[in-house]
Amino acid sequence: MNLTYEHAYAKHKTMSQRIVAKSTKNIGAITLLKPIMDALHIRETVDRYCPMERKRGLTQGQALEALIINRLISPTPLYHVERWAKLYALNEICGIDANQVNDDRLARALDAYFPHIADIEADVAINAMAKYGLEPEVVHMDTTSLYFEGEYEESDMLRLGYSRDQKPDKKQVNLCLNVSAKEGIPFMHGAYPGNKPDPKIVLDNIKRLKAKLKPNHFIMVGDRSTITTDTVSLLLDSSMDFLGALKMTQPIQDLVASIDDIEFKAVEYEGATEAKYRSCERHVNLKKEGRVVRGVVVWSLKKAQEDSKRREVALKKVLSDFEKVRAKLNMGRLKRRDYVEKKVKEASEGKFGKLVKVEVGGLDGCVSLRFWRDEEALRRLGRLDGKHVLVTSVDWSASKVIETYRGRYVVESRISNMKSRLAVRSVFLHGDERVLALVAMTILSLLVYSVLEVLARRSGLGKVTSRMLFWEFQKIILIKLVLGSGEPMNVVEDVTKFQAEILTRLGFPLPEAFINV
Repeated sequence: MNLTYEHAYAKHKTMSQRIVAKSTKNIGAITLLKPIMDALHIRETVDRYCPMERKRGLTQGQALEALIINRLISPTPLYHVERWAKLYALNEICGIDANQVNDDRLARALDAYFPHIADIEADVAINAMAKYGLEPEVVHMDTTSLYFEGEYEESDMLRLGYSRDQKPDKKQVNLCLNVSAKEGIPFMHGAYPGNKPDPKIVLDNIKRLKAKLKPNHFIMVGDRSTITTDTVSLLLDSSMDFLGALKMTQPIQDLVASIDDIEFKAVEYEGATEAKYRSCERHVNLKKEGRVVRGVVVWSLKKAQEDSKRREVALKKVLSDFEKVRAKLNMGRLKRRDYVEKKVKEASEGKFGKLVKVEVGGLDGCVSLRFWRDEEALRRLGRLDGKHVLVTSVDWSASKVIETYRGRYVVESRISNMKSRLAVRSVFLHGDERVLALVAMTILSLLVYSVLEVLARRSGLGKVTSRMLFWEFQKIILIKLVLGSGEPMNVVEDVTKFQAEILTRLGFPLPEAFINV
């Protein structure tokens, strides 16, 4: 019997029998997650690719469903998931026996999941597109790294490499994430050795997208590490398009510096009171004897001011460091010319140190030091302030090109969600297969998280985040009663009017609709 708390209390007042047992379990945000996981057919898809040899206990789909819920609500190491599961109404809502959600069972589920990661992810992504009308024609692609605790001496995937988490001493996996531009839905990823360079990752990622999702057409939006001659050739030869920023190599700097400021025209945005950007166009050679593509040179006046101010502050520090050397010249160790040259070299390190010209003269005990601002170098650098180059194969207006590229925050925010909310590295695992399966399972969790956010915003709830919704629903509990007659009674503690309104807007049922006695 499933009742709300008020109805159960009213019924109990009319009963002559007493309540002989009472216990509680958390429901919380499972109310928000279960309808989405069912709509995406995550459990069924996993079970289709990973069938059980013996039809008993949890299926692989149930085990991974429990792990997804844990990642989203309260990320914990595998050996704590069972303890967490016993506090939640997993059995009553999802039919998942908490006593079977132990670390060994979850590890076996990850093992079963590993060979089918790409197929399962693609099928779930296609389900999401069909169910929620998602449009991934414009795809923001970005790379990141996930570091792990531990030595992992025999791992081929966990390697030391360029760390985006500022953890150069930690072994990591490199990750490429694909997110739809319109609503920020992550629908496919790739995991790579921690020392694999971005250009090779991007090429493999494009091939995987084509093979698994089989899109008729998509436009890849990428950053400076993405747009290379090889990437552009692969996309164009496959009738796909691209849009992205170029690295400011010396030839590109020379191109930008050669453009007179008067050639830049204001870029208008709908609803904007003033133009934030100016632009002009040039043909760009991606590489010597490579492809010539359309380039949009973008000039942000605000960023130009910031670049100039930042450079002046840094230059002031460099000059101060030189002044400190000159103030103690021919004193102590600074009597020696070789030591003065060493200190000058240290002060000149970095890109701003090169903006000061220095002369060291004289002999030991009579060393001279002159330094001054390199005005010509400063003038050349000032020509680049606030400017960058976007290249593209689409014939959109400059305004749309710039606006689309600025939309890269959607993929950056999803990476932030994954790293800060889903806690991949809180789990220590043995073996590359389980590490990669855990990463892939976390991407599925991120998909569920993102779909909830999209549905909330579509329903008129404003710029609410999934984390805000989880917090709002955290106190919903299930009260389990046993009456004197032995009759069990499940009571959902009263859902607030605000919670009920959210569920109604999302098109989700009230919690008691899920409860299984």
